[in-house]
Amino acid sequence: MLGGQHAALDLGAGEKERRTLEALLVSPPTRWQLSTGKFLAVTAASLAAVLMVIFTTLVTLRLGASWGLAELKRTAVAISLGPAALLILVAILLVAFLSALQLALSFYARGVREAQQYFTPVYLLLSLPAMAAPFLEGWEGAWATYLVPGLNAVFVFRELLLGSLSWAALALTVISTTVYTAVALASAVWLLGRESVALQS
Repeated sequence: MLGGQHAALDLGAGEKERRTLEALLVSPPTRWQLSTGKFLAVTAASLAAVLMVIFTTLVTLRLGASWGLAELKRTAVAISLGPAALLILVAILLVAFLSALQLALSFYARGVREAQQYFTPVYLLLSLPAMAAPFLEGWEGAWATYLVPGLNAVFVFRELLLGSLSWAALALTVISTTVYTAVALASAVWLLGRESVALQS
C-alpha cells in the first residue's frame, strides 16, 4: 500500500496540480493505454518496495542468526518452491489491486492532499484486518473470508506457510482479487476519460 502511494499520487493528482495531465489527454494514446501505463508504473514501484522489505527481512534474520541471537535463530523458515511461487502470485495480485485502486483515487482527487485523504481510510481498511488476522481463529473455514480484499491474502499467506491451504480458498482469493483489480483499473480509465474529473484541480 505504501510502496506505490507516492507514484500513484504523482501520476494522478500530482499531474493535475502541475497541469501536465491536460497535455497527456490530447496525445495519441487512448485513455486505456494511458491508465494502463500509469498502473504499471505504480505496480512496479509497489513491487520494488515489497522486494526491498523481503530482502531486508531475510538479511536481518540471516545476520541475526549468525551473530548468535537466539530469538532470530528460531525464526528460520524453510519453504519449498511450489508454495513460494504461490506466495509470490498472491502478493503480485494484491499489489496490482492496491495500485489500481490508488490510481483511481488519485485520478478522482482534485489534488495531492485530497488524494492522501482518500488513501488513509483505504490503508486502515486493509491493514486493520491484516493485523487482526492472527486473532481471527476459525475464520479460515469461512469462504466469505477469501472475498475480502487484503484479508484474503493474509490468510492465504499464513496457510501457505503452515502448509494447510485448500485449493478452493486459493482459487477464491485469486479470482476475487483479479476481479477487484479489473474493476479498479476500469474505474481509473473511466475517471481519466471524464474531462470534468480528469482536469479538475
